Amino acid sequence: MSTENQFPYIQGYGIYSVASVKASFFNLRVAHWYGDSYMSGRGHPIFSSVSTIYDGYTERERALINTRFMFEKKILQGLDVGAGFEVYSDLYNYTGDYWYLFYINFNRDFFIKNFK
Repeated sequence: MSTENQFPYIQGYGIYSVASVKASFFNLRVAHWYGDSYMSGRGHPIFSSVSTIYDGYTERERALINTRFMFEKKILQGLDVGAGFEVYSDLYNYTGDYWYLFYINFNRDFFIKNFK
């Protein structure tokens, strides 16, 4: 067993602040992330101060703004459709990332007919 600390940071923290607005079929969410020496074994790697891809690469402080815009609509009983995108902006490195989605969601109610 090693007596040396194997992690680049002894302790750290993160703060995630969110504001959202929902109107009709649309949802807008804006969030701010600040992390200082933050390490997470289960969280999304974009928030961590320690890289999971490049060995030894760390950023003690991380600050991100992310914005999510979603459209969701119920078509029939048990059938929903949606689309959206989310943008991440790194405030210290001046880089960004994004994702988008389209989905059709149905549950068992969609296949059940009511007979009278």
